[in-house]
Amino acid sequence: MSRSEVLRLYRKMLKYSSMFSDYNFREYSLARVKESFRQNKLLQDEEAILKAVEKAQKNLQMLQRQAQISQMFKGERLVIEAETPSRNK
Repeated sequence: MSRSEVLRLYRKMLKYSSMFSDYNFREYSLARVKESFRQNKLLQDEEAILKAVEKAQKNLQMLQRQAQISQMFKGERLVIEAETPSRNK
């Protein structure tokens, strides 16, 4: 698997992680995706790389399903998510 394909997989995982309607799930999944790719960045063994990519692809499928379900059951936004009013108005 080429570097560009791995980067495409990373971007897709970030995209679906950011689609969670719940703030806590969204932030947790974004952090986990970033951390897992950061940890696997230094892998040299071809077999280990393929296993990591395979695991990431399975996780992407799970993220896609969970993000869709999350969109069906949106709750209220948390205070931390509220947009701050502009002071220039």
